Amino acid sequence: MKTRFFAIFLIIAMLVAALPLFSCGEEEAPAPEAPQTNGVDSMIDELLPAVSVDVSKYTSMIYASSATASFKQSVQEFYDALKSKTSVAVRPAADRQGFPEEIEEPEILIGNVNRVETVSALESIQNHGWIIQITDRKIVIAGTTDYLTLVAMDYFAENYLTGAAAQSKALSVNEKVLASDIQMTALAQDGSFTYDMVYSSELWTKKASNNGNDENLSTNPEYPYDMATDLKRNLASTTRATASTMAFKDDADAATGNELLVGMVDRSEVRADIQKLSAKEYAVSIRNGKIMLLASNDVTLKASYELFWMMVENSLTANERGGSDILLPVDYMKKGEVDRNWATDFPKPAGANISLHETGDIGDDSLLYIYTGEGVNRNAFVEYCASLEAAGYVLTANETQWAGSSFRSYVNENAGISLQVSHQAHSNAVAQGVDYFPNSLRVVSAYTQNAQPLPAEMTDPNRTWVKITEPMITSYQLDYGTVGYGTDITVNTWGNPYVMMQEDGSFVIFDGGSRGSTTLTNDHVHLYKVMKDLYIRAYGKEPTSAEPIRICAWVLTHEHSDHYGIFEQFLKTYGYDSTVSIDCLLYNFVSDAETYNVAGDSYIRTNLEVLSGYVRGGLRVYKIHTGQTLYFANLQLDVLYTHEDMAPYHFGCFNDTSTVIRSTYLTTHPKGDASGAADAVNVETCIWLGDAERIASKWLRSMYGEGLKADMVQYAHHGIGGSEPALYQLIQPEVVWWPYCKEFVLGTIDDPNDSWWGNRMNYMVTYELESVKMIIVADVYNTTLVLTENGPDYDNIFDAVEGRDIVVDYTGDLITVGAVICRK
Repeated sequence: MKTRFFAIFLIIAMLVAALPLFSCGEEEAPAPEAPQTNGVDSMIDELLPAVSVDVSKYTSMIYASSATASFKQSVQEFYDALKSKTSVAVRPAADRQGFPEEIEEPEILIGNVNRVETVSALESIQNHGWIIQITDRKIVIAGTTDYLTLVAMDYFAENYLTGAAAQSKALSVNEKVLASDIQMTALAQDGSFTYDMVYSSELWTKKASNNGNDENLSTNPEYPYDMATDLKRNLASTTRATASTMAFKDDADAATGNELLVGMVDRSEVRADIQKLSAKEYAVSIRNGKIMLLASNDVTLKASYELFWMMVENSLTANERGGSDILLPVDYMKKGEVDRNWATDFPKPAGANISLHETGDIGDDSLLYIYTGEGVNRNAFVEYCASLEAAGYVLTANETQWAGSSFRSYVNENAGISLQVSHQAHSNAVAQGVDYFPNSLRVVSAYTQNAQPLPAEMTDPNRTWVKITEPMITSYQLDYGTVGYGTDITVNTWGNPYVMMQEDGSFVIFDGGSRGSTTLTNDHVHLYKVMKDLYIRAYGKEPTSAEPIRICAWVLTHEHSDHYGIFEQFLKTYGYDSTVSIDCLLYNFVSDAETYNVAGDSYIRTNLEVLSGYVRGGLRVYKIHTGQTLYFANLQLDVLYTHEDMAPYHFGCFNDTSTVIRSTYLTTHPKGDASGAADAVNVETCIWLGDAERIASKWLRSMYGEGLKADMVQYAHHGIGGSEPALYQLIQPEVVWWPYCKEFVLGTIDDPNDSWWGNRMNYMVTYELESVKMIIVADVYNTTLVLTENGPDYDNIFDAVEGRDIVVDYTGDLITVGAVICRK
């Protein structure tokens, strides 16, 4: 029977007694601290007392010349840790091939190198295991596989090179640490795999067309599925094992044997072990016939894959078939942590039948936590919020409750952390026939230095203002160039070009347009002219430095250039113009991890600092979240949806990253009066969809149902297959703001049996949606609709700049008034 020395009092006594007897150096080293072995303690069979080792006496650190690149990297990291601890540089060097050598110089031997001391040490291991042994001239760190050598090296680093002890050339190292008879499992053996590979059934695994008739569309499979596919292919190539011997399946069915589990798979072992990790941590865990690549988000899953592959390539042993077997230790977990600036140190939701479903990188160093289970409800939300308040988190705005869901914003100034907390009930899912999205508790965390909380004046419903004008919405004309319909279409620009003028004379801008496909348009100059004209109409004079055109917020729904191009060019041209002031940018852009499987853009996100430099005094930037309400004079903006809400479901395409906002316009008493929300005599609402596609549309219907009713809507994705007919039937708008040119619109609304679903929807909205009175196209004029105390003034729609006559002509069942398409 092997001797085990795990009684704490016995270990301490032996260390104290042995130090003066086994000193190998002149300096006295501090005793090693309590082991931090990443789960390998239970492997150890023999642990001898500590001796003092003067590492300055060692000439080199020897590893096998056949070592893999990852093994050499680990040796380099070990060297760095040793140097950091002792200030001694024991340089790594490869051994020479051949028979074991007997070298006089003191050396640190790592792995199965050609030294007699290594051969002797390995002979003391029964079956599989590892050893750390101090001899007269050697420190031997070796395992029966290269990966077990790395386990031994980890043990050495974690026990002897860490802690608060002062730097010293002398280390206190147990004279011998032996792990023998370690139980191993064969992932691949004799040309066959002995494990099935399993991925989550929630993953999108196909390729599809963005605008095809399939509603469940995505450009490419999601990362965990691609990773699993790549891993299986690489395992087969590396081992020469027959790929067909490894089943490749999702987790919908119960396990039938050993399994290699990739990511957040529905298995009890995964659910148990993932609770041991923070959102920044990842691991490979091997137990109960499961090899688990553990990670709660795609960023850490990538790191987990890299860790696992390092384990694999250092666990290969040649077999008689000319291939390789893979032997891995069981009852073992190896952890790591990604270097990301995520805020993770705050209270988490807890309670009966509430568990972490996944986390997600959602951009701007923000992190999403999703909790699901039968225990998720309004009470659990309230209890969790109470735990946050007990921990010093302060509510920064009134709670919002929409359609059975709840939303709060918190900040802890001392911790420098902001949290967006929500209970998303999806109370309309059954009525809307949508089963994509779970009832969940969700937390978005960020350090306040990375994601500034909204200022108090922007979230105050009791704001006041002085009315100088009626509120207006303008769809300003874009330079569409030469336009035809069908295969002959040539469009020099696209866009989502909307300006809102508030009663106090300020502006809120939604999106804009893009660079032309062949030339750079001057649409940003035209936008300035529109605002200047509206300013003069309101103030009776031109803007000055003392009273400039004030853009109190510019909202970018998502990062497609046809939505941000004018924004960029406007900043470059007018950012330092004293007659223009730009208060802030409102946005919520996606991370690269979220858009792995869809074609996207990150230009604004990655160039914010440069863009801010174009603005006098810099540009304030706020990341907005679902459930937040923002106020600008008589305008209220409710954030209904952002890309954060899509998880755990996948994006249909990049357009589904669009932020969806409901605007509420209050019309108050006559000009010159001080006004507040209580003075409203009329209310008009509009839902701005950006380019939201069908999956985002399903989310909106599932969350809000009939609560989506609004007076107006911005038609999604320019009328090129955005959202769903069912969404517009819920909104029931009177006015449709259609962000595209007149010729395109007229060419896509005339066939209820069109072969493409998008054109069939265009027909439905134009002819069959009885609520619609008017469709306003982003062409011909800078079409401006005034909102009065009696509602929209449909009889006096005007061009904000040119003052051109409006010519009425008849097209089928429609009356076309310039860029305004009305029902007869």
